[in-house]
Amino acid sequence: MQLILLFLFCFLGIVLNADVPIALTNLSDLIVIGIGLGVLVLSKYITNFFLNGESDKEKYVLKIFYVSFIISLLFLKFCWSPFLLPSSENWGFDPQRYYIYAIQVVKNGYFDGWVGSGFDGIVYFYAFLFKLVGYHPLIPLYLNVLLSLLSVLMLYSIFRKSLGNNVKYVSLLLLIPELLYYNVMSAKDTLSQFSLVFIFYFFYRMYWLNKRKAMLPLILSLFFLMFLRLPYGFTAMLVLMIYITFFTNRFSKATKMCIIFIFIPIAIWGLNLASAFSSNDSFQEDLGTRIESYTSGSINAIEHGSAIASYLTPHNSVEVIIFGFIRSIVYLFPEGHCSFFDKYQLSTFGSLTQLISGIMSAVFIGVTCLYTKYVFCFKQNKGIVLFLICSLFLLLISFSTPNFIHQRYRISIDYFYYLMIILAFSQIGKIKCLKMVKCYIFSLSCLFFIYSMVKLF
Repeated sequence: MQLILLFLFCFLGIVLNADVPIALTNLSDLIVIGIGLGVLVLSKYITNFFLNGESDKEKYVLKIFYVSFIISLLFLKFCWSPFLLPSSENWGFDPQRYYIYAIQVVKNGYFDGWVGSGFDGIVYFYAFLFKLVGYHPLIPLYLNVLLSLLSVLMLYSIFRKSLGNNVKYVSLLLLIPELLYYNVMSAKDTLSQFSLVFIFYFFYRMYWLNKRKAMLPLILSLFFLMFLRLPYGFTAMLVLMIYITFFTNRFSKATKMCIIFIFIPIAIWGLNLASAFSSNDSFQEDLGTRIESYTSGSINAIEHGSAIASYLTPHNSVEVIIFGFIRSIVYLFPEGHCSFFDKYQLSTFGSLTQLISGIMSAVFIGVTCLYTKYVFCFKQNKGIVLFLICSLFLLLISFSTPNFIHQRYRISIDYFYYLMIILAFSQIGKIKCLKMVKCYIFSLSCLFFIYSMVKLF
């Protein structure tokens, strides 16, 4: 009964979102609603496929999925569609421009605007999608919720044994607050996260399960990630090569030496080049202006979670290594300012979801450190070791390039980060993890007290 009611609420949300300004769609309301029904039906088949018809688990996952879909539909109705037109007061946010530019490509074959060096791929991807099914603000949401469900179930299938066949905790990944908000958007951050999960999943199938057919989707996923965000693609390649070289015995020493002295340097060079290419606008004017604003006090550091990280913006590979980990930790913390109570605008609920997610991320940093130690001391599952390396490496690299100074880039690794926490609770135990959380919060409180006393006196 609960499942049916949630299904009906999803359907109602789709109907309420179907009517949008004519400039934002070329689809009739009935077609949009029909596609929405198809998404709901397809979610049932995807869940059934990964859970092998286990009805209780399937029902639970679908309930969580429907709840997440309903919340995203509310965000779409009140925080996204009303601000998509270029005439909107709050227009100009990257995903807004991607959506409008993709429509321009569908109509004219090109778009009139600037996306950022190396980031055009997202516009052409959505242009292809809109050419295929038509454009409407609901279409990116349909795609993102399906890929979210697929990604979570893929991760569950990999770590089923480690999780004790318990799908309940993993399904909660569908309810990460900031993802519920960004799923409504035509953003590259969510698609990058799904691509990373796909790469991990197909490598797992090809390497550990000896499924040779997984090689093609693995390669396609890598190319798609490079198409969306070049640095992430090279990062994923580098992680896989490091794992093959240092954590497996399947390859000869000669092969591993070739990887170490030829392929890994090429991947590092490509990553550095891709980072510079995708961020060349930030190396000089924009970057200098932004840091000058922070240091001069013209921007209130408390109101900008990126302020601390901006001081540590790297300009070369050496600085990436030195500052990378510190910057990645900074980005796990919430923004100091929440515009939830400000004038109603596009970011009204966005700031709130990022604040909640930031607090959650910050609280569990100690748990991830504990789990890291556990994995390297007890290498029971090589898949988990690869997962850990992949997560930490992406956490380091993705937030260390000059252009990545916003909390929304955290979205690209949310599934990896929170799954580490879920695995920690599952394998280490709830008591030890909560003890670590308490110690971590106590340490932060002491540091805050000392800092306050120093500033006061």
